[in-house]
Amino acid sequence: MATLTATLDTGVPDLKKGIVSGTFATTNNEGSGNGTLAVDQLVLGPTSTFITSFNAECQDGPGTLRVKRNVNSAETATNGTVLVESNDTASRTYQFTAHFLGS
Repeated sequence: MATLTATLDTGVPDLKKGIVSGTFATTNNEGSGNGTLAVDQLVLGPTSTFITSFNAECQDGPGTLRVKRNVNSAETATNGTVLVESNDTASRTYQFTAHFLGS
């Protein structure tokens, strides 16, 4: 488990509009067996921010994620955090947009 680092786009987070966007890179799952996942988390705001939607698109090849909003990598409810699961054998860069309530 790791905390992924997001590179935020200029001008975000926009607390007035409730949006944050940017990029992040996943950790690779090289050498793990079939069906195993790299489980990481992406902290996008303080626990007073409730994430209402999260979208991510792979920027450098085929990539698939499973995410859970407002949950940390230990699967504990944590506002402002996104659990990110991947099973790719390479690190991938994703562009993301998240909408939230609170500040």
